[in-house]
Amino acid sequence: MLNLSNAFEFFNLDFNWTPAYLGTHDIMCVADVNNEIAESNEENNNMSVAIDVLPVPTPDFTVTNISEIILSETCLISDSLLSGGNNNVYINIENLAEPPYLGIGDVNISLRVFDKNNNLVYNNTKTRNLTNVWKIININFNWTPLSEGNYTLTAVIDSDSKINETNEFNNNFTAVRSVKYNNSCVTKNLVTGNGTCHFLKLDLGWNLISLPLKPDNNSINSVLGGIQGKWTDVSIYDNVWAYKSYYLGGWFGNLSTMDAGRGYWLWVNESVNLQVYGEQVPLNISLHSGWNMIGVTHALNVSELDLDYDKLVAHDPDLRVSYRMNYKGVWFSRNLDEMVPGKGYWIHMLKDEVLEV
Repeated sequence: MLNLSNAFEFFNLDFNWTPAYLGTHDIMCVADVNNEIAESNEENNNMSVAIDVLPVPTPDFTVTNISEIILSETCLISDSLLSGGNNNVYINIENLAEPPYLGIGDVNISLRVFDKNNNLVYNNTKTRNLTNVWKIININFNWTPLSEGNYTLTAVIDSDSKINETNEFNNNFTAVRSVKYNNSCVTKNLVTGNGTCHFLKLDLGWNLISLPLKPDNNSINSVLGGIQGKWTDVSIYDNVWAYKSYYLGGWFGNLSTMDAGRGYWLWVNESVNLQVYGEQVPLNISLHSGWNMIGVTHALNVSELDLDYDKLVAHDPDLRVSYRMNYKGVWFSRNLDEMVPGKGYWIHMLKDEVLEV
């Protein structure tokens, strides 16, 4: 009830009403509904209007395309494909319904990848707010394939079925995409005949690395030529320290070569990707009593090391230590079960020996 004493203006009144069904409804508004006020005209207190109650607009999302696989900075290692950056798969989606699209909010978009044997090798979901969105191009998924060949990729929008849509049967898109090795590595293989290349991801600061391949040219300038200007120090311990270091505009030190089977401390002034070219050959690594810096050319379980040693140490990019060591006849280990190509290791020998890898 409103007090309309001396009122001569229009009033906006709000009424909350939830229709019970769709279709046409007659809405009537009556002033002085109980005829309590004497008026000069009692015939104009009513007004009615017919309105149509329509369904709430619903979207119709669909996936329109899955891009070819865009490989960045990849390199062949035997039968594997490693990536130094992101391997990008782009998904395009579209809303086929007419606007407006009310109250949609966040929607899940998923990508699943299957290999030639129908094994699930990648599964990831991203969320996008699609309220009033008509089309999105290039939703990026990052995936590292482990071998070349054909893969089946399936993209699904509204993968958890939370959104009510006009068509619930067009949310999937499946495509077969081919993965091939990076041309720079393949070209190198053709040139060297039986050569290959290995990709090393280096983090800003000190990295304990090794060369997993016997380089075609073992000079430091050749091995590290791909990151020229991005490194300043490289060193190795072999009974004594040897190094090459850049300081105040000049190079210092007595280290001129880098060889497979040895470990090296390498300082880079930014995160960078290094490709090492060469051949994967058996190695005989001479180890002396005491500390040695080493590397391997293929993965090696540390429990299979047939050496008289008592300490094996590795460092991750944050210089956290992983180890396997013997104390009074008992072996202790922390996150070091396998030696892998490209990483460097400290090993403490109890006598001179030769490691065959």
